[in-house]
Amino acid sequence: MPLVFFDMDGTLTREPCFMHLARKMNQESSVNQLEHFLARGEITSDNFAEEMTELFSGTPLDYLKMICRDLPVIPGIQETVDQIKAKGYSPGIVTQSAEWFAKHLVERYGFDFVYATPTITDQDRILLFGPKAVTQDGKAVYVIEKCEEEDVNPRECVRVTDSQSDKKM
Repeated sequence: MPLVFFDMDGTLTREPCFMHLARKMNQESSVNQLEHFLARGEITSDNFAEEMTELFSGTPLDYLKMICRDLPVIPGIQETVDQIKAKGYSPGIVTQSAEWFAKHLVERYGFDFVYATPTITDQDRILLFGPKAVTQDGKAVYVIEKCEEEDVNPRECVRVTDSQSDKKM
């Protein structure tokens, strides 16, 4: 079964998920600065995840669920996923963003798989983003590994992305 790999932030969502969380929790300037450092290569994806943990560790999961419901997404996701599946393709999400947000979209729209930066929680709160954050290179490696796992030629797959940072995917 051919695979369709969707980037999440900026492709399925109108803004990066961490930025959406930051706006809701009055941390927008801090996350903007970290996003800038990450884009310029001044910090790594792991550093970014550590900083996000510092900012958002302890956030109640009920509050995070509310924020996920409010996450601005592009129109037509459900119809697109349904059409992809009807044609015999398997759609999934591959993102550097937090697994918590990606899993929300998987459940909401019926994507078949997800690869994202782990989000560790207890029963009530976020504990940690990471410990190993997904990188641009990691997304590309995952695509190849998923194709091998499913016995699919990568050239038969589709990648839906929005930026240069996804070029390797």
